[in-house]
Amino acid sequence: MRGNQDVVFLQETHLNEKEHDIVARHFTAKWGFKYTTVDRYSFWASGKGRRAGVAILVNPYGAVRNMQSWRSDAWSEHLVMTTGKLAGRRVLFINIYAPSNGAARILFFNRLLNSELPADAEVICGGDFNCVLKESVDRLGASRTRNLGVRELQRFMDKTGIIDPADYLQDGINGEDGVRNSETEDDPRLQTADQAPQGQPAEVPARRGRGVKEDGTPRSAPPSTGGETDAHATCAGG
Repeated sequence: MRGNQDVVFLQETHLNEKEHDIVARHFTAKWGFKYTTVDRYSFWASGKGRRAGVAILVNPYGAVRNMQSWRSDAWSEHLVMTTGKLAGRRVLFINIYAPSNGAARILFFNRLLNSELPADAEVICGGDFNCVLKESVDRLGASRTRNLGVRELQRFMDKTGIIDPADYLQDGINGEDGVRNSETEDDPRLQTADQAPQGQPAEVPARRGRGVKEDGTPRSAPPSTGGETDAHATCAGG
């Protein structure tokens, strides 16, 4: 865990249950804490024979506080969930490594969709979903088989109110389908603002797209975490 990340999601850890305690102790020791705190800063889930595996790592000096496991009975090599406090508000963190098999992936997302999530918590979900919402942007060449499960994933997002951050980062994209005007244009996910003269702030032009109204304002903005200025957690996926 490097940099200023508050929370890190790992996939494909390929550990067994006996190794969880070893790596948890090692992670805790790197921060200078005693072994008695191993269950506060890293959470590991895996299957038989070191298949897949997921984990959530927490920066003890970061913005997220009081992290603890949530519904550990539902954890698997594809799913780990925790809850914590961010700026005084409860947040549910969901790390996913969806099955590579299409049929298994549909079943996985349907089970997640039917799960009862805490009503008082905001949801931050990340990981490797093994399918994409916008094939024209996220994948070269469409494939129905490779993208199985995307409908179930979208239904889960609709239920929880999860927002694809790409909708707020795609500058330079026109149209509802999210297709770039030209293959020679800069990657819209990396371009967030037009350049401005030195010493002047950059302005983001109002362009219509999936998440933009006619007046240039977002259709639905991510919820504020409270306070006069928005606090936020920095998450990184592995």
